[in-house]
Order: sequence, then structure tokens, then C-alpha cells
Amino acid sequence: MSKIAKNFLIIIVLILSINSCTKKQENILGTNDQNGICIYLDGNDLKYNTDIPIAGFQFNHNGCILNISGGDAADNDFELSSSGSAALGFFSGNSIPEGSGVLVSLEGEVSIDCMSEFVFSDSDGGSIDIEISDTPCTSLSLMTWNIENFPKSGLETINHVSRIIKEYNPDIVALQEMPDDINHEGLTLLKNELPDYNFILGSSSFASLAFLYKENSLLDYVGYFNMVDSINVSTINGLDVGYVFVRDPLGLHMSWHGEDLYIINNHFKCCGDRTIETDLLYECDADEKRYLEASDCTTNCSDDCFSTYDENYRRLLSSQVIQQNYSNTNKNVIFLGDLNDELTDDDSDNVFYDLINDPSFKFADMGIAEGLSDYWSYPSYPSHIDHILLTSNLIGSLDNPETSIFVPTVDLDFMNWEQYDFLVSDHRPVILNLAY
Repeated sequence: MSKIAKNFLIIIVLILSINSCTKKQENILGTNDQNGICIYLDGNDLKYNTDIPIAGFQFNHNGCILNISGGDAADNDFELSSSGSAALGFFSGNSIPEGSGVLVSLEGEVSIDCMSEFVFSDSDGGSIDIEISDTPCTSLSLMTWNIENFPKSGLETINHVSRIIKEYNPDIVALQEMPDDINHEGLTLLKNELPDYNFILGSSSFASLAFLYKENSLLDYVGYFNMVDSINVSTINGLDVGYVFVRDPLGLHMSWHGEDLYIINNHFKCCGDRTIETDLLYECDADEKRYLEASDCTTNCSDDCFSTYDENYRRLLSSQVIQQNYSNTNKNVIFLGDLNDELTDDDSDNVFYDLINDPSFKFADMGIAEGLSDYWSYPSYPSHIDHILLTSNLIGSLDNPETSIFVPTVDLDFMNWEQYDFLVSDHRPVILNLAY
């Protein structure tokens, strides 16, 4: 190492050490603190979860570390150095962005107890509050959001949507009611506003499904898929599965902490009268009245009649397709999206009855559905119709104190609900921070 580099290292260490005296290390998890980092040791990888970019770090050790290398520090061109009693890294142009991943890999017989005096710095030289954990402190953040008829108010919608996504910074965003053309100008502008995200668009002919996702050293993209194709099921109760779902659910296959994770984005059939009617119905095209008999429809209708099935029944069948094909799965699967119905309906008319009563599944947002309407995802009705459903391997994570789920009241940033509805959407997002 050159003399200049050594002197620069000394300056960085002094800055970090001085700033570290100005703030005490506090637990940042489960709070709204935007100035903190959690670190833990996984084998010989020192991992992190941070709310703000990391520009430098140092820590002492008792001789257990022979060398430090790799990780997100190396990927962001940090200068890394270690001695018989200390290790440090500082940026030479790039900070490590907010998020989670492997900070560095440590060579030697390493334990969390052999390291001490951790100091982390932001790009202004200010210290970052630290929590040192003996268990994984990273969580996976997922958002589901129906952005009605995106972009309903053009650039205004795009600016507000990108601002809100940046504010909550989820790892994965499942979007509903997106344009069906990947070259749509609105999609191009949204992607330009969110350069940290990759984008996937489903193949529906209208109100398409889409994903935004990030990648880091803990979260890798594997692929995407059509759920209906993957389960190889074409009918349920004699009805075409494509007709039942309206839009084939869009799946995203990711690797999280080296484990396969499947996130499936849904937008169930809308509308209905909250009563499940299983018989074939006949609808008048002129006034949308429905009849049990075709003859009654043609007699009373001044226009054409057509056959259809009840919307509530189609949502019930959609839920049953999921339940029948994913019950007792050994895969880590998360279903999320605008499911267009409530979890708290009476059993006889609850389209989610089979999922709620199958121990292989759990709705992460059941507490929201049973809570105050002020915090529901569809306030204008009001109702809570946007949900996140976990399969059995993930259910235990809901008991982790670092897991949280909420509906951000993003509409309160506007003059009133009507302005939010006009400029952005008729739905609020739902966010799950899943610690597992």
C-alpha cells in the first residue's frame, strides 16, 4: 500500500472514530429510524441490513481475522485492509446502497465474540447507529399495489408512484392494472425513475400484472413464470381456469439467502354482491340484470343476453385452485395482490374459506382485515381487499418480532382522498417486511 493510501486510511479511521463518539449504538429494527445498520455473522460472511448508504467501516478483533475481502464492499470498489487487531474499509467513489447483503467475507476462525468496537460511516462522515445481532437481522420487504389504470393521470401518476416506492424501498413490488405493452411510454418513464429496480410485465391483454425487484448479495433473480402453466391445470369444476382467474397469475422466482422463493402476483375478478352463486347466469347486455333462466333473460331484455358466472364464485374457484395445488407444498411461496374480496365474510360466502381453514396457508394481513377500517387498502368502499398469503414453510416467520405488515396511508400526503384517487390510484399499497 502506498504512503498516500496509508495516510488516507489513518484520516478515515480518525473521522470514523471521532464521529462514533457522537452517537450511541441503538437497536434500529422495528422502528422508523432512518439512520441505522444491523450486522450479524453468517459463517465467515459479515452481513448487514442498512437504512442508509455505507461509506466506511472499521472494527477491532482479537487476532481471529487473517484477511477481509469480497462482498458488497468489494463490489462497490471499497479499499479493504486488515491487520492483526483491526479491519477497515472505505469507499473510493461508491457507497454501499441501502438494503441488505454480505458486507465482506472474513478469513480465519471467526465468531461474533472475537470482534468489537464496530464503527460505520455515511458519505458525510457521520456515524451510523449499529445493532450487533447473533441472528439474521435482514428482512425481505414486499409491496403489493393496484395502481388503477396506470398511469391514470400521466406524469403526475408516474412521479407520485415512483416517489412512494422510493420512500418505502421494498425489495419486491407486485403491481396490478399496468399497461399490457412493455413499450408503453408510462412504463418506460417509471423504469427511468426507478433505476435500482428490474421490471417484469405479464402477458394479460388488459390490466396486466407486473413486478419490480432488486438484486443484492442475498437476493438473486432466477426467473418468472405463468402460475397456471406451472401447475398444469386447465379446469376447475368444469370451468376454464383462465376464465376463472381473468388474468393468469404472474410468478417471480427469486433466491433469498440461497433458498428458492416464489412470489405469485394475482388480480382476481372484481365486483359482485358478496353472495356466492354457483349456477350459470344469464345477463342482459342493456341493463346488466341477471336471470337464472335464458328464457327469462330474452323475454325481459331489449338487447342481447349472454351467459356468465357469478364474480364471487369465480374468486372462490381461484382460491380453490391455489389451495388444491399448493397445500402441503415444500416450497416457499407468497401469494399477493388485489384479490378483490374480504377475509372476514361469513363462512358461507367467504371466497377464501378453503385457504383460511387449511393450516398450510396463512394470510399475513388478517390482523389488518379484522382491524380499523382507517387502515384498509380500499378506503372508498371501505374494505380490505388486497392481501398477502404465505405457505407453511414461511408461516413461522410471521411470529418473528422483526416481521411487520401494514397499509401505508399514502393518501394522507394529498389534499384529500379524491385527489389521491384522481392522481394515483383507488387502492393503497400493502407492505410486508418478512424476517426469515
